[in-house]
Amino acid sequence: MTKLKAGGFLAFVCVLLASAAAWAADAASAPASTGWQAPPDQFIYAVIVIVYLGVFIAFAIVCRVLSENQSWSLATALSEEADITVDGPNGQQVKKTELAASSSRLIAFVGTIAILFLFLGFGAFILWEYAEKGTVSNTDTIGKYLLGGLTLFAPYIVNKFSSVFAPK
Repeated sequence: MTKLKAGGFLAFVCVLLASAAAWAADAASAPASTGWQAPPDQFIYAVIVIVYLGVFIAFAIVCRVLSENQSWSLATALSEEADITVDGPNGQQVKKTELAASSSRLIAFVGTIAILFLFLGFGAFILWEYAEKGTVSNTDTIGKYLLGGLTLFAPYIVNKFSSVFAPK
């Protein structure tokens, strides 16, 4: 039941963020209204804190669900298959596949966390600017920055495509 609740919550957050992003894109392309009145600073702080709490709660739910699953571990997730040679029963050399620690996956994991904090930090500034001015400037630059962050996952996408076309 917990997995269903966590999945439902994450789906709700994704739908909420996607609709907010679409609305923000429409709002950014619309001409700025001259009658914008910025809300009080306390309200802006409250909205940003609520956004960060939502992210924190989502991560806490994911961590709880993963920790309840006895067969999942971060060490295994960050490992990759490696072929090793071992002595067989007849003294012959036999190739065996085992999971080995992967430095590149660990670096990518740490890099993903760093990029997440950068996105959250810039997101706070963007929320603040929108609350203060009623518009967000440089939306093209922001979009390019966010798309640039997706390049972190390019090696995994290429790996998945290559495994589809690799001989079995």
